[in-house]
Amino acid sequence: MIPKRVINIVEAAFWGCESLTNIKIAISDEKFLIVGYYIEVEKDIVAVKEMLRTGKMDTEVKMPLCMKFQMAVEMIDLHDNAEAKAYVKKMLTKGVKMLIDNGNLQLIQVLLGKTDFVTKKNVDKYIQYAIDKKQQEIYLDLIRYKNAIMA
Repeated sequence: MIPKRVINIVEAAFWGCESLTNIKIAISDEKFLIVGYYIEVEKDIVAVKEMLRTGKMDTEVKMPLCMKFQMAVEMIDLHDNAEAKAYVKKMLTKGVKMLIDNGNLQLIQVLLGKTDFVTKKNVDKYIQYAIDKKQQEIYLDLIRYKNAIMA
């Protein structure tokens, strides 16, 4: 886990870490982002840390969807950031599927609780996707959400 206090990571810091598959970036003492390891992940981690420090979502930063979408949802949760909301709305289907693929129930709950992006129109496809990916907890949360919005 990369602690919250870390503000810089040198290029190729993880070079040679052949068994490294993902990295946890601390957001607070209880919350963190999990990102898959890839070449040049260090620069993206630094960008994420800067966004967290300033409370501003920079949608122009080039980084993989898995990291950028998670960061945008966190920025909605932490700062109700307008740029993050616009990005999440634009990338919703791909982003939700990525969260389901990664079993990220926490961020799906943020989306369901703090936005109105998951609607009666699209909730069924996310439910089916969660079933197909065998993500039972996410499937159950989506069903509860669907029942609440249909009431």
